[in-house]
Amino acid sequence: MTNTYFFSNVEMSDNNSSFINLLEEFAEKHSQQVYIIDSPLGEKKYTYSFKEGMILLIPDHQIMVINNGGDVDDFLDFYEDFSEDLGHLSDRYDYKKILGRPRKWKNDLLTEKKLDDFNGNLEGFLNESELTDPEQKRQIELLISLAIGSINSINKISEKLPETLLEKVKQNIVLFDGDQTRFIFKKVKQKRITIQGLAGTGKTELLLHKIKELYTDDDKNRIAFTCFNKALANSLKNRVPAFFDFMKVEEQIKWGERLWIMHSWGSKNDPTNVGLYSYICKSCGIPFQGLSQGSFDKACQNAIKYLKNKNSVEPLFDYVLIDESQDFQESFFELCELVTSNTVYIAGDIFQNIFQSNINETSPDFLLNKCYRTDPKTLMFAHSIGFGLFEEKGIRKLTEEQWEACGYFIEEINQGKKTLSRSPLRKFTELDKSDVDSVKLLKYSNKDFTHNLIGIIKEIKQNHPKVTPDDIAIIVIDKGNDYFDLMNYISVEISNEFGWATNKLHDSKEIKKNHLAISNINNIKGLEFPFIVCIANETIGLNVQKRNALYMTLTRSFITSYLLVSNSNNNDIFNKLEYGLSAINQNNRLIFEEPASYIDQAELIFDVNDMTVSQRDIVDLIFETHAIPQSKQEPLRRIVQTLCPDSVDRKQIEAIITLNLGFV
Repeated sequence: MTNTYFFSNVEMSDNNSSFINLLEEFAEKHSQQVYIIDSPLGEKKYTYSFKEGMILLIPDHQIMVINNGGDVDDFLDFYEDFSEDLGHLSDRYDYKKILGRPRKWKNDLLTEKKLDDFNGNLEGFLNESELTDPEQKRQIELLISLAIGSINSINKISEKLPETLLEKVKQNIVLFDGDQTRFIFKKVKQKRITIQGLAGTGKTELLLHKIKELYTDDDKNRIAFTCFNKALANSLKNRVPAFFDFMKVEEQIKWGERLWIMHSWGSKNDPTNVGLYSYICKSCGIPFQGLSQGSFDKACQNAIKYLKNKNSVEPLFDYVLIDESQDFQESFFELCELVTSNTVYIAGDIFQNIFQSNINETSPDFLLNKCYRTDPKTLMFAHSIGFGLFEEKGIRKLTEEQWEACGYFIEEINQGKKTLSRSPLRKFTELDKSDVDSVKLLKYSNKDFTHNLIGIIKEIKQNHPKVTPDDIAIIVIDKGNDYFDLMNYISVEISNEFGWATNKLHDSKEIKKNHLAISNINNIKGLEFPFIVCIANETIGLNVQKRNALYMTLTRSFITSYLLVSNSNNNDIFNKLEYGLSAINQNNRLIFEEPASYIDQAELIFDVNDMTVSQRDIVDLIFETHAIPQSKQEPLRRIVQTLCPDSVDRKQIEAIITLNLGFV
């Protein structure tokens, strides 16, 4: 297994192997990010003729430029060239407004080292370069981010050191870990590369970096990026140019010539609805198969048969990247491989929701199990409530291998009692030092609901005076039309009490600055906030959708998640959750007695398919799936309500929307 905390692209030799191996052990032992590189990553123009140089990057330490036994004068040129290039990167990404010019930081933050001084004493070697000044510690993290290609938006980082907990966590400097860095920069020659990770591990962001690397690596590379959902594909097509601009890519994007971003299926005759499958069919002369002719899986299988019957297949792409791979079956991956000359990258969740059984079906090439969006204690509680670990009847049982795939260390198993832990994350160091709870569990009666909700927001404002409305989201996990009325009621109450504007995500479908977000579970995928208030009014029980909704919602926060539950429906489970949460907070461990029994698979499948949703939920999902413009949504919604006011039959509703789309 690779070391998440360690990355090296330096070639091992008899001279440096002991040093590099000890660095890797140090990184693992201290849960400390360590990078040893030969030049800035991701910047191909910065290369050096001196081959005996190594650059050691560790947060809270000076950057150590090390001579691995080469000529002294040549090493000094290497040192000067690297520091000059780092200065160029600082200027290029506007870091200079915080770092200043290289002459201001070069002598304090860079140091020359000789590997001969190592002498087997790594701790002593590193201690000489340790920093104590908070400003210099922040500067060194910015310089490391430049050197490893983990570029941060400097506009989110203030020139002065952040003072409050909210500012410190929001302005945290992102550094790719070892696994993320390897995925982006390590060249692996194989036809298929798979990457799996928990939600919040940054898979889509890594795919964007990979596209940028492939696009700039060779001006002839042809790259396709796809996912199942049309709305997500459209979002990614808008996001890529902005990302290229942010990463200062100087080459113009050649759409339809070197880069394609499209959803997976598409249409035969509609030029505005081109999908990867329809593009392959048109380019290779494959008979197109639409929805009326069968499933997407069957369409891909027939396309594979057609291509295999041809004498040869001319590759359409050099690389294909697939996001949300859990939405596809094997046939789509195989079809992509047949029309790709080099590599197909397949990225997906360890599980799309915590009840799907696709953990560890195959061993991925890259496993991302460090969730950088959510404090580890929040993730522990979210998993425990999702799986029913503190209750007599559990929701889902994981094997030891599955727990490990989710990023847990199994410390002890003793007579049915399990103790699990997670690695600490640098992003949440300040939160660990504070007295702020990452999860707060509260219950309410219907008569004091408003009092409790307003009280939570007042508490957030009191503990974090610089909080703004868009730092907070209120998520209602129960489904049904009544809860749209509840969200409207919450909006009015918050406006009356605080004078804040609110943003109902089920209507707007987008985040608005200086608006407090209010949403149901259907509109929060991919979003994150410092503070989440999760409202569970109806009985939680053994309903797996509700458990998954709780898991998804609680893990949207990066400071505190508040879980507000009705005491009239959830008294029994509340007491068990309160006890389990207390153990997590006291021990920084997930400790539980194995439930006496678990829901069997038949019950689980039945419950998943028996999901009760409102008509509005179904209509919103159809709008998203078909990327229907917002200007047409309200007229279509009224037509559905008029023609079938009580229907929750998706096929019927979809047929009405499709039929009337051209008339609104």
